[in-house]
Amino acid sequence: MLAIATPLLLGNRDLFQQALTGMLEVPAALFTLGAASAWVASRDTGTIRPWGTALLGNLLFHTKFQYGLMFAAAVLALEAVERGRWRRFSGVGKALLAEARRPLFLGLTALLGATTFLAYRAVGRGGIEGTGLFGVQYHLGTSRVPTWLAALSVFLLVELLLWRSRHALRLRLEPRIRFFWVWLFTPMAAWLLVPFTWRLEVLADSVRFDSHQASSTALLERLLYYPRAAWEGWFPPGVGWGVLLLLAATLVVAIRSAFVRRLVVPFGVLALVELALLALLSRSNFQPRLSVNLAPLVALAAGAWVPAVASTRPRAALAVAASVLLCLGVWTRWQRPVLIRTLSEGFESTEAGDDCRSAARAYDLSYGVLVNRTTGGRFQICSLWVAMVTRERGADVVVRGARNDRPGSRVVLVLTERPEEVGPREGLIPLEEPRRFGAVWGRPYRTVDP
Repeated sequence: MLAIATPLLLGNRDLFQQALTGMLEVPAALFTLGAASAWVASRDTGTIRPWGTALLGNLLFHTKFQYGLMFAAAVLALEAVERGRWRRFSGVGKALLAEARRPLFLGLTALLGATTFLAYRAVGRGGIEGTGLFGVQYHLGTSRVPTWLAALSVFLLVELLLWRSRHALRLRLEPRIRFFWVWLFTPMAAWLLVPFTWRLEVLADSVRFDSHQASSTALLERLLYYPRAAWEGWFPPGVGWGVLLLLAATLVVAIRSAFVRRLVVPFGVLALVELALLALLSRSNFQPRLSVNLAPLVALAAGAWVPAVASTRPRAALAVAASVLLCLGVWTRWQRPVLIRTLSEGFESTEAGDDCRSAARAYDLSYGVLVNRTTGGRFQICSLWVAMVTRERGADVVVRGARNDRPGSRVVLVLTERPEEVGPREGLIPLEEPRRFGAVWGRPYRTVDP
């Protein structure tokens, strides 16, 4: 399996490029491989407490928290659904509902809800300022604190509900599911609130299902984006068809071999969960690098049929033949001119940087927000340039997205690659005509909060 997977990874152009950029895709790919392998091993041995899976899954979360959440979702989904375990969840729901009706839980819910409501009211009326212990100045003027308080309240209430129902849950849920919930998912949910709410804000800004995505054409394009990107970036010309043949062999063998099924089913579930979330719940931030962490799993799946060959010599001969053919196919990417060109493409083009810098310097933002509707690598570059330019000017501009966190009048700068997106916008008053900066269009608006 490694003999087949190694040349596939050595010929992966996207991994080459991400290794140069300083992004976290390559470490995330390593932790994804480690966590998925530990999960497969624990399923093979029937371990009740798979600490390796929990540890590596949380390390994946702290590398790129979105990947960690998707891994936890895949683990819980497969562990709960297989062999009809989901049928027991009706009893789980009844047990949780009975506990939620108790006076203690209802009273605590009312207390936390009232506290959160008062915090939002205080922010809506201008905020609170004062001096705390040791002379520390504090200011409650944005909705970040009430939002964090609301999220923390929900987390504490859910944990209390599960703790109070632990005896009933122990009878209805298998030990592995309880372990994954407590030691894999719960720490991730807690870390979403530490430090403060920036991870929640990133999720809110990047995850959304828009109404226009429901059309059949748009939905099909979104679903095919990452498979198409993998086909173009992971395999050299001519190698992709061989990889598809190897994956088809794994699929055929998995029908008859329980060992191969135990190996590839978790890989497949993780890939489907991640690709579905990236394709369906993302706004317009589609980039090939976001799915490159799945490359090691695909490479291993391409060789997963090898252990099913019973005889040693035929197994070795087939593995060696496949490895040699793959090495010959990926060798072109290791030739000096091609390798230099491939590595140089790992950095964003200077044109994209010039466009975003020109747009950032063209508008004098002193108090406002950036609505970044650009796509691909230009999304990060435009946000970076706006943040740098406004910081140099001493301005106070939010670059995460169109979050209405502040009272009063302010400027909203829209950057996009589509001129139709800088037209009239509901609730915003244009301040000037749209301007073009290479591939980037920009237009400032003004908004007045009631």
